[in-house]
Amino acid sequence: FEVGRDEDAFLAVNAAAFASHPDQGRLTHPELVEREHTAWFDPQMFLLAMGPQGLEGFCWDKRHVDPWGAAGEIYVIGIDPRATGRGLGRLMLRRGLEAMVADGLDEAFLYVEDDNEAALGLYASEGFEVAWFDALFDVAEA
Repeated sequence: FEVGRDEDAFLAVNAAAFASHPDQGRLTHPELVEREHTAWFDPQMFLLAMGPQGLEGFCWDKRHVDPWGAAGEIYVIGIDPRATGRGLGRLMLRRGLEAMVADGLDEAFLYVEDDNEAALGLYASEGFEVAWFDALFDVAEA
């Protein structure tokens, strides 16, 4: 990822990949630029998969350092819907994990929505296990 060059292509693929997940799919240019200015942002950990038509997918990693040590987060993986079914998600996951190892990290985690069956299957097949889950409940009015 190159700051100042790749934002528009990333945002387009991100919106297409996460059209049914508004929290991720509606990321705006100002929000992306804000994240680029955080302490955790590292363009070397923001990997892009380029194809003949341009950007086809990405894996954005994040380094966490806390009192228990350092760990990597697969912050977000997205594949252009036109490029699905070719194993690109698996390739991006593996490249993201390789980038973490190269950065000296030996633990990785991620967050995924429980209705994203394709991602859940991919992560399970690569050895990820559920460590915790968050639940959000709506309180109905009486």
